[in-house]
Amino acid sequence: MSENFFADPDWLSTVSGYFDHDYRDRGKVKWNGFFLSDHTAELKNQKTNQDQADQTELHEAMSYEQMQQVVALAYRNSQRLVVQANSFDIEGRASPVEIGKVTGFFMDGFYLDKEPKNWEDLQFVGVDHDRK
Repeated sequence: MSENFFADPDWLSTVSGYFDHDYRDRGKVKWNGFFLSDHTAELKNQKTNQDQADQTELHEAMSYEQMQQVVALAYRNSQRLVVQANSFDIEGRASPVEIGKVTGFFMDGFYLDKEPKNWEDLQFVGVDHDRK
C-alpha cells in the first residue's frame, strides 16, 4: 500500500463496504446495562429515603388504655403491630416505627417479636394493615 493509503480508492471502498454491510454498531445496546444498573440503584435509593421519611413521621400520642386495647386485639387476632417509641434523635426526628407481632406480655409492657416494649416508652401502637 502507498504511504497515503487514505486516498487509495480500493482502501476506501473496502472500508466503506465493511461499515455499510459487516460492522454492527451495538450503540445503545452496549450501554443499556450501565444505565439500567444506575437507574435501579437510584430507584432503590429513593425508596430508602422515602421509607426513612415515612418512619420518622411522629404519630399522634395515645393513652395507656388505648395502647393496651390495640395491643390486646392484635395479640388475640395474630395481627402485626406498628410501634413507635416516644423518643427523638439528635436532629430532632421522631424514632422510626417498628413492625412485628406481639409474642407475650409482662408487668410493664409486652414483647414485640420477643423484644420487650414498656408502655411508658411508647408514643403510638397500631395494627399493621399493609403487611402480612
